[in-house]
Amino acid sequence: MARLAVLICLSGKGYTYTWPSKLGTHPWEKGTTEEIRRQDYEPVGMVSAAPMSGNWFHAHFGASKEPLRLTAWFGPNAPGRERGRPGEKAIDYGAIDMKDGGTAIPYNEEDPFLRKEFEETLANVGAKSRMEPELYKNSY
Repeated sequence: MARLAVLICLSGKGYTYTWPSKLGTHPWEKGTTEEIRRQDYEPVGMVSAAPMSGNWFHAHFGASKEPLRLTAWFGPNAPGRERGRPGEKAIDYGAIDMKDGGTAIPYNEEDPFLRKEFEETLANVGAKSRMEPELYKNSY
């Protein structure tokens, strides 16, 4: 059964990259980009965070002067979530850093292409990144 999230853009613009985890956390740096997918957001548009099924990395970027606002529908088989019995608390591995047992790539371990493109995209629309430089440094 496919496990994916559908994201609906309420306002702003942006994009999501998704790629199979078999490509690792640095596919642009390694030149293994053939299976990377980019989906762009605009108001009332929808994208899927992890196309197909299986283990996929993903990264979301707001790329406009106005804030990017999304809502998500995960369905009964949410990706990256461990479910027990009904009513038990779910664990969202996609929101937990890889070093802590999850599947989220920490900013300081992401492919350098992502940050470079994000900053260039913002500059093209007259916006500036508000990401603190410390987030890209090793914290452990």
